[in-house]
Amino acid sequence: MGSEQSALQKQLTSLLRVAARDHQAECLLVKNGERVLLLRPNEIDWIEADDDYVHLHVGAESHLLRSTLAELEQRLSAEGFVRIHRSRLVNLDRIKEFRPLFHGESVIILKGGPD
Repeated sequence: MGSEQSALQKQLTSLLRVAARDHQAECLLVKNGERVLLLRPNEIDWIEADDDYVHLHVGAESHLLRSTLAELEQRLSAEGFVRIHRSRLVNLDRIKEFRPLFHGESVIILKGGPD
């Protein structure tokens, strides 16, 4: 491992320690090519399960993270995320409205989504 990679690894490890220690600093680190993005829960619109991965939907972007939906549900419930389907979590702060469908089901419209 080169010195630059070693320094980056130390920085990421330090950041993870701070995030784990301080609940206010709750965040998710997502690899995006050569970069690592820091996503705060309030930036995430909704989360979709995909086997042992999840897709984090942030506006028009989607980021893949190796985690289960159950793990994220437990981790993010205090941040306002609720399970609305067996394979989806939604950020309550992003919900604009509920539109009823047939048989007691409904569609959730997110803020910034179609009217």
